[in-house]
Parts: sequence; C-alpha cells; structure tokens
Amino acid sequence: MTIPQIQFPQSDGESWVVQKFGGTSLGKYPLNIVENVIGPAARHQRVVVVCSALSTTSKKEGTTNRLLKAYKHCLDSEFNISSIIIRKIRTEHVTAAYDYIKTPHLAADLVKIIEHGCDQVMELLQATRTIGLGTSYILDKVISTGERLACFFIATALRDRGISAEAVDLSEVASSIANNALDYSFYDSLARLMAKRIRSCQATVPVVTGFFGPIDRGVLSQIGRGYTDFCASIICMGLQAEELQVWKEVEGIFTADPSKVPSAKMLPVISSEEASELTFHGSEVVHYAAMRLAMRASVSVRIKNVLHPQAPGTLVVDDWRSTASSPTLVGSLECVPPRDQQDWMNDGDLEAPIAITSKDKIVLMNIRSAGRLKAHSFLAGIFAVFDKWNLSIDLICTSEVQVSMAVHSEASILGDEDGDFEPVRKDIKGAIAQLQDYGDVELLHKRTIISLVGKQATRSLGVTGRMFSTLSENRIKVEMMAHGASKITVSCVIREQDAERSVALLHAAFFAAPQAHTVATTALDSVNGL
Repeated sequence: MTIPQIQFPQSDGESWVVQKFGGTSLGKYPLNIVENVIGPAARHQRVVVVCSALSTTSKKEGTTNRLLKAYKHCLDSEFNISSIIIRKIRTEHVTAAYDYIKTPHLAADLVKIIEHGCDQVMELLQATRTIGLGTSYILDKVISTGERLACFFIATALRDRGISAEAVDLSEVASSIANNALDYSFYDSLARLMAKRIRSCQATVPVVTGFFGPIDRGVLSQIGRGYTDFCASIICMGLQAEELQVWKEVEGIFTADPSKVPSAKMLPVISSEEASELTFHGSEVVHYAAMRLAMRASVSVRIKNVLHPQAPGTLVVDDWRSTASSPTLVGSLECVPPRDQQDWMNDGDLEAPIAITSKDKIVLMNIRSAGRLKAHSFLAGIFAVFDKWNLSIDLICTSEVQVSMAVHSEASILGDEDGDFEPVRKDIKGAIAQLQDYGDVELLHKRTIISLVGKQATRSLGVTGRMFSTLSENRIKVEMMAHGASKITVSCVIREQDAERSVALLHAAFFAAPQAHTVATTALDSVNGL
C-alpha cells in the first residue's frame, strides 16, 4: 500500500529553520524525532533536517567512532577486525530499518541503500589494505557513510509517516569548490551550493547529511568531530535561516554539567560569546566555529531536548545584533523574570559567572629557557614548533625565561580499540622532542582546566578571589591560571582527580545561595538596553 505524502505549502516569504540532531538522539529516539519534532515543525515553516551518524548507546560506540576504528585496524593490517566492525554496523542499521519502517517496500529500499553503503566502505578499506597507505580523502569517504545512512533512514521514516521527505547527500559538495581552504570565501561558496541543492527539493522536507565532502587534510583534521554542527551552520548561511535548532537529550545549557552537579540550573538565554567560551572550555554545546558562522549570518541558535520538544530550551543570542525585533527571542524570554524581579545569587552580585565548565585530558607543559636565547627568540621558537605540528594551546602563561601551556592530550581521533586514551598524542610527542632544543620541558599529565564563564565575571575582583579561596580552603592545588586573555573567562589548571569535586564546590560557592535562580545577565542586559 502506498502512503499518501503530505505536501506542505511553500511560499517565497516562508522562513527556514534548520534542525540538527545528534547521533545518540537519532539512534535512541528516531520515532519521537520524526513524529513529535520534525513533523509538527514542517507544518508551519520550511524545515531542513541535518543528521549525525546513528548511535544507539553512546557517542563512544556510535557509527562514526566504529568507522574510524575500522579504518585504523585496516591500516594496522587487521582487516578481519575491520570486516567485523562493518558487519555489525550493517546489521544494526538493517535491524533499525525493519523495526521502525512499517511500509514493506520502503523498508526494502532502505535496506538496499544500507547494504550498498557498507559494501562501498569495505571496498575503500580493501583498497587501503592493498596499497598499504591511508589518505585523508579515503578517511573522509569512510566516515561520511555514517551520516549518509542516518540521512536515508530518517528520510524514509518521515515518508513512512506520510510526510514528504527527500534525502540530500552533501558528502561530495565541497569537492566541487576549487579552493577549499577554510576561509570565509570557501564558507560562502559552500553555503551557496548547499542552499541550491536544498531548495531544489521544493515542497519536501530535505534531510541532509551532516558531512559535506572531502577537503584538504580531511574534515576531522581541519574541523574536528563537530563537523555536523558546522555543516548545519553553513546551511543556515546559505538559506538565510531564521533559527538553528540543535536537538540533544538535555533541556539546554546549564550552569554546570547536570550529570556531575545535580543542582545545576538551566540557562534560558545566553550570549553567543559565552556559549562559544563554554564550548571551547569543554561543554558539549555547539561546535565553536559553527557558533561563529551562525552568528555571522545573524541566525539565532537554540538548544532543545528531543524528549521535551515543547520546552523552550536555551536561546543563544548574538552579542552584536539588536534583539528588540526578534520574535523568537521575545517568546523565549517569558520564562526569565525581569531583571529587577530576579532573586539574584550571592547577595545581588550581578557580576557572578553564568556557568562553570571543565576540560579533561590536559597535559601541562612547563618549558624553561636554556639561557642561551633572548626572550623573544625563546618564545618565537616555541610557537614555531607548535605551528609546525598544528597544535592548539588551550591556556598559556609566559615570562622571559619560562612558558607554561595547557594542551589537550587526548589521543588521535582514531583512538584505540577499547576507547582508552594515550597519555600524550603523537603530534605532541613530536613537538616535545623539538621543544627540548629550547630548554627543559616538564610534562604534568592528567590535568583539567576549570573555567568560570560570564561577561561580567572577569570585571569583578570578588569572582577571582572567591574561586581561588574556595579551591584553597578545600586543599585543591592550582597549578596554572589565566585571567585576562579572555574578557569573559577565568580559568585554572588542577589535577584531574580533583576536577569533579572542584566543579561541585565552585558551583555551590557561586550558585547555591538560598532560593537562587539561573542567571542570564548578558542576554537580559541586551534586551533591557543596558
């Protein structure tokens, strides 16, 4: 039996909303997403759905991670393990097709697509095994399979529920751009191409791959694992979308990780600069570069919960754009009391941070000059080494004779079989060998960066004092601090074993005043014109 497809009316004046879904949400709650999120939204406005690869348990066991493992084992001459991984991915997707798609011919067509996609991955891995060498292009092709399979799965699920939908494969779109250096010229060209492809879907719901094609040195190396967020932001640019909705399994952005701090409160509104800082310093909010691209295109970003689609979530507001005329913003602020009615924390301290975050798996590097170099030569040499190895520094403190740097030490994105992490990445090991030419190098492993984020926080002497007094009183040693490099963040480095306790103590110090409510100082200031 053929199910009639619902065609939603389209007009030039209709606004676009881009809905990006994470892999665990798609893997665990596909029908909830199709029936209670995408379907209702598509009845009122043009919707674009951006899919990450499916994950039925956790991100660690998701499709993308396992494709990466299959690629690694292929390089390590363990092709039999690669084959087993791909067979498991194939089985899981085929099972999902028959479990969730009730129309027989739609399920059969989806299974054919799954089989073909997995066969292509095996061919790529076999070719890699034969030549004995991997490339960023092959790696991009392998990992893009996860997004393609998820895209066709959700598009089929929508059609199975009578909603006209079309899978749009963008996994090769970037290859058609002559210069794919990651600059705004490339982003603009990519946005135009994506928008053209999506608009060709006419009145259907486009379901888009969150992978947008091979680029020089590979998507993972250049952008990282947040490339689906990045893709969604590029689409927003091309379509001039009204809003980017990032759907997760939490209500929004919190004052701390609610899984570690049960008393953490949700922030109804947050500035884009604060959200970017939270992302950079360890919170899984939205990819840092994706946030910047969305704000550049004047697109509002909202974090929402797939299990409670009617909840307003957290709205991320552009720091530099007037919000007075934004209907989305006005509606979302109904849950935030006017500033003069709020019961502020800490005796009315409006300069408190809005959130606390942590970033684990940090290596603290202390490099002391050998004494034969002038100060500027010492620093120039160190930065040249980091540039050569394409390493980013999370925090840095310098003097004429010593540099202390906090660097993320997580193993390469390919990881190992059981998901453990090497003490130091291979690129860091190479950098360390060269850094020893400039002085003595001390490495302190298993460190964590703790950060207080808030546009008012660094303006207050009390915030910094309270942070360090709280840690000191609880015998937690601060090994490095950064205050002033960012206008809205105060950070310090501590031992990883003290991290969870430190976050809980700081949250209690700043947010646990009697009858405290969540603070959204910056967003309220912009609305009130302060």
